[in-house]
Amino acid sequence: MTSDLITTRAAAGLLGVGTTSIKRWSDDGTLTCVRTAGGHRRFLRGDVLRLLQHGRITEEHPATPSVDGHIHARLPALTRAQLDALPFGVIGVADDGRVLEYNSFEERLSGRRRTDVLGRCFFTEVAPCTNNRLLRGRFREGVASGHLDLSTDYTFTYRVAPRLVRLHLFRDGDTGTNWLLVHPR
Repeated sequence: MTSDLITTRAAAGLLGVGTTSIKRWSDDGTLTCVRTAGGHRRFLRGDVLRLLQHGRITEEHPATPSVDGHIHARLPALTRAQLDALPFGVIGVADDGRVLEYNSFEERLSGRRRTDVLGRCFFTEVAPCTNNRLLRGRFREGVASGHLDLSTDYTFTYRVAPRLVRLHLFRDGDTGTNWLLVHPR
């Protein structure tokens, strides 16, 4: 269990806030901590990730973007380390289908390294099994209309044994970025 404990600074880094916010959330019960023998706070990594995914996080410092309780609205503002800490696959896709982001969870799930997929077309080069009306067709329609929001169960078959996942493909209207979230079933 001690390997699952992280420092205040590490929790702040995952959430994209300052250490003062982490301490305040610990004091008000938003984020549970344990104390070391020396009185330092430690947080369960899983609790921090759940707060990132489901919690209501705000930061008073103007340099840090305000984030709400929905992971969709926060994705464009997350750092690579924050994307890598998420407990599901995250793929950022340009309007033309090129992969812009690929987190470490998705690397493990797909068996493909981030460096091998960035800049390549997701639908034809990275996961050709998605080059169909359901996914690529809906993606194109969503990009053209400016509105994309599709959740579906799907079976990936390319380069891995068939793998059932829950996909959520959506477009962030504020930033014009497209995201594919991949949850193993």
